[in-house]
Amino acid sequence: MICSQCGREIPDNSLSCNYCGKIFVTKRASLDRVDGATLKDKNVASLTSVNQAVKTANTEASAVTKAVQMRRFQRWFFYAVIGIIFSFGVFYVVKITNENTALISSLAGTNTKLNKTKQEMDEAQKQLAETNNRVLSSNSTLEEVRSQLTKTNSSLSSTIEDNRKLTEQVNSKEAELIKISVLESKSGAALRNLLLEAGIKIESDQIAKVKLGALDSYQGVDTDKDGILDEMEPAIGTDPMLGDSDSDGFTDSAELLAGYNPLGKGVWLYDAAIADKYKGKFLLQQVSNTTYAWYVSLGGLRYYLGSANDNFGAMRNNTYWTREIGS
Repeated sequence: MICSQCGREIPDNSLSCNYCGKIFVTKRASLDRVDGATLKDKNVASLTSVNQAVKTANTEASAVTKAVQMRRFQRWFFYAVIGIIFSFGVFYVVKITNENTALISSLAGTNTKLNKTKQEMDEAQKQLAETNNRVLSSNSTLEEVRSQLTKTNSSLSSTIEDNRKLTEQVNSKEAELIKISVLESKSGAALRNLLLEAGIKIESDQIAKVKLGALDSYQGVDTDKDGILDEMEPAIGTDPMLGDSDSDGFTDSAELLAGYNPLGKGVWLYDAAIADKYKGKFLLQQVSNTTYAWYVSLGGLRYYLGSANDNFGAMRNNTYWTREIGS
């Protein structure tokens, strides 16, 4: 507690101050707590004086008690303030520490990214240097290409002019071909009409008695590879899908040229009188709905001219049928 006279701190429940000697009590004073020494110091000679001293002591004790309570309140208030400040300081320190930790972690990540970026920049600079070298090399090559391009353009101009002239010639030739095609079409139609008008109708069994001429010069499709064109076989009577129509081991053309029957056994019966009758003439054979044309040479052999369906194309495409005209 605090002495009310000198203001120094002394032990609680002390009856007097160890520094200034002031007498005081911590509880309400009574006669049994006032010793003889106190009465002697105060020169109390009588009971009235003692009561007065007790009253005075109680007043002082009350003042001391209030001072002690105030002192304790100040002490605990001070402790509370110190505690609050300490708690705030700890909180602030923890907060700063956490922020520093996060900042350090972020800084470490930033350093890592910075190092990676630096490596990427170094690599980019290296690639840029290589690109610059290639560009310099390309520039040199580009000049060569430009020079070559100039020469090529000059040559191209000459080529374009040549192509223009060739195009004009081609167009001219195409126009001539169109005219020729028209003439050919007209001549084909004229030939067809000529054969139909000049040709002599003959039955299949009669024309079969005139021997065939050579078959190796005809141009066209031969599916069964027997040496006879597919378009000719219906006129002869053989099967265009069978190379050996009678299955005797010999091809149809081999039997016909040798004088044998390609459709059965025995020889093919030719009639020289019929061949002589139609020498130098065109014959028209009707098979189903198709008209086939033949020519009987002066040598007595017949040659295939084609059918009306193709304007007798065999006559125009195969000229050998006229070879025996003078024989």
